[in-house]
Amino acid sequence: MLHEVHCTKCGMVYWADLLDTNLEITDPITVLDRLRCPGNHVELCSPSVYLEFTGKTKEGHAPSDEEWLKTMTERHGRLYDNSEVGGAFSITGFSYGMAFGTEKATGKKVTLDFTSSPSGRTRYYWVV
Repeated sequence: MLHEVHCTKCGMVYWADLLDTNLEITDPITVLDRLRCPGNHVELCSPSVYLEFTGKTKEGHAPSDEEWLKTMTERHGRLYDNSEVGGAFSITGFSYGMAFGTEKATGKKVTLDFTSSPSGRTRYYWVV
């Protein structure tokens, strides 16, 4: 079962797969603490402070990391995970949810967008 979640920080609305169809949202704070917003911001507080359930649900499942990565690669081209981005770019800063730096191979200045995989285990970057 997918549950619609709204991020009050960035305005993103997305579908979260709670992975347990028997789980009822009787304690939303505990459930929200398991989620992360895929938007481009980092918070030092509990996700329950800025995430909220909209009450909408639908049947289905969130894409696997592999399905998501395929779609993102088709949309954005080459993606770099955390272990690769440092080898390919010198990151000089972050602003407005983007990373700025220089491509090491060419010396070209680049802007990188980034997000996390559906499982939240890997962060991916791409040149915009």
